[in-house]
Amino acid sequence: MSVYQPHFFLRCEAYEEDDRGEWNFVLTAADGSATFEAHDSELEIRGDRLELLTVVRALESLDQPSHITLASGGRYVRRVLGQGLDEWRRNGWMWEAFGELVPIKNRDLWQRLDRCLNFHKLETRRTYRIDGAHTGPTATQNDLDESEEMPVEEKPTGGEAVTIRRVRQAWHRLRRRVRDRADNMALSCAQIGSSMNSSSWS
Repeated sequence: MSVYQPHFFLRCEAYEEDDRGEWNFVLTAADGSATFEAHDSELEIRGDRLELLTVVRALESLDQPSHITLASGGRYVRRVLGQGLDEWRRNGWMWEAFGELVPIKNRDLWQRLDRCLNFHKLETRRTYRIDGAHTGPTATQNDLDESEEMPVEEKPTGGEAVTIRRVRQAWHRLRRRVRDRADNMALSCAQIGSSMNSSSWS
């Protein structure tokens, strides 16, 4: 006899803010009956590690075996689950680099995720549908791009909070681009100044 497992859609968000990483996840019951959201910041945790930590925290927040569909965010996690996790497990969480076995990057978090997978079923998709015939509200997203979240009007829940998160995320992306360009301009000016100082002027 199979044991009932609740089904959740998981949406993750991770971005950098000054010297810390901000993460947020939203778990939405497939039948629309419940939503759980959590967010926090981590000092000096960025990039892939921050993204992986967000997914791990979401899975660890569930108090019973569940079926989770990773619907948006977590590109790094999707990529590894599709290509390398089984092999890493067989090789003792090592992989070959330059002819020798070395510990995989973020091994501690991948091991935590692996323990979660002993209890939960995790699938990754770029599209999902909550069927209105069975759950009330209908939300569909076709061709969900991995670099973007679902448009606000198509999200199953969230309303104004989702809009605020999307605006904040767009602002941080814009600010990073401006900061990177400013750094490049500063570097170019410094190189020009160094060149002028080392030249002889009559």
